[in-house]
Amino acid sequence: MNIDEMTLGQIKEVISLFGNQERPTQITPRPRHPYTGKKVLVRTYASGVHIGTLKEYNQSRSIFLTDSQRIHQWSGAFTLSKVATVGITGGRISCINPEIYIEQVEEIMIISEKALDSIAKLGIHNE
Repeated sequence: MNIDEMTLGQIKEVISLFGNQERPTQITPRPRHPYTGKKVLVRTYASGVHIGTLKEYNQSRSIFLTDSQRIHQWSGAFTLSKVATVGITGGRISCINPEIYIEQVEEIMIISEKALDSIAKLGIHNE
């Protein structure tokens, strides 16, 4: 059978062999992460620890954060869970980045107001 010589009826017959392959009328939105829009602490595989507002998350473990800061070093908390809930007493905190895309996210935790206050008190490290 030569495809260039097929009739409309033959084309419809071939299409019917593949079942009802209707195109979706709407694009299915990606599911939102439950922490979208909330202040979070994020641990990544290769780019460290960040705090910021979760703007977007995708299933490939990549995220967008807004108003983010990187926590380079901290004291006063042994685990990141404690950093996120209680805060820190010392450390090196980066400047605020308006938006950042981060890959290879390992953990996302809600960060408490108490923890955010402790980080804000330290200010931005200027080295």
